Amino acid sequence: MVRGSKDFETLAEYEQWLHHVVENSNRRNSKDFKLEQSALRSLPTHKTADYEIKSVKVSSHSMINIKQIKYSVPSRLVGHTLTVHISQKDIIAYLGSSAVFSTERRYANKLSSKYVIDYKHLIHAFIKKPRAFRYCQYKDELLPSEHYQTIWQYLDRTQTPDAACKSILRLLKLSADHNCEEELAEACLALIEADKTIILEQLETQFNRNNPRLPIQTMPMPSINQYDHLLSHAHTGGSYAHL
Repeated sequence: MVRGSKDFETLAEYEQWLHHVVENSNRRNSKDFKLEQSALRSLPTHKTADYEIKSVKVSSHSMINIKQIKYSVPSRLVGHTLTVHISQKDIIAYLGSSAVFSTERRYANKLSSKYVIDYKHLIHAFIKKPRAFRYCQYKDELLPSEHYQTIWQYLDRTQTPDAACKSILRLLKLSADHNCEEELAEACLALIEADKTIILEQLETQFNRNNPRLPIQTMPMPSINQYDHLLSHAHTGGSYAHL
C-alpha cells in the first residue's frame, strides 16, 4: 500500500526499501522517542526466538518434509530424528545439540516442484543404482544447473539408456567428490560443442585433485652386455668387488 506495488526484483531490494521506510519514520518521531527513551529499560541481551521448532525424521531416501516441501539432507542422517528451526529465511536442523544441516527456506507457492535437492547428499546412493536416476521423480532437481541439464540431454541422446544414466551419475560424483561443478560442466560443454566424445576416464583423471594419477614413465631396457661388463669388472677386483 505504501509503495503501490509488492513486486521486487530481489529480497535485498525489498530489505533496502523497508529500511528506508523505517528510517524516515524514525526521523519524524525522533523527538518524541528521546522524551520516552529515559523511561525505557535496556534491551534484552539475547533476541527472542524468531523461528518455529519442528521435529522430523529423515526418510530412507535421505529427505525431510517441512511445510509441504521435501529437502534432501546428508545421507548419514537417514533414520535419525532432527530438531528443525524454521525461520523466514533459513532452515537449520540439529541432531541433539549439534547443527548438522542448514539451507535456505523455500515456499511451496513459489516453486514449481515440491523438492529441494542437493545432489551431493544423494549421489553416492544413486551411483549404486544408476537406473533409478531415469525414473526418479526429482530427476530435474537432482541436476544442479542448466549446464548439467544440457549434458544429460546429450548423453541420453548419444548413449544407451543404462550407459547414459551411469555417465551422468559418474560426472555428478566427480563434481561432488572434488568440488569442481562449474569447471567440469564447462569441460563437458566444450567437448559437446566441438563434437567430441565425453570420455569419463579422462575427465576423472583431469579433475581428481585428491589423488591424481601419476604420469606413466617409460624406461629403456638395459642391454644384457651391461650386466656382463659389471660382472667382469667385479671379478677383476674393480670397485664393485665388495658387492
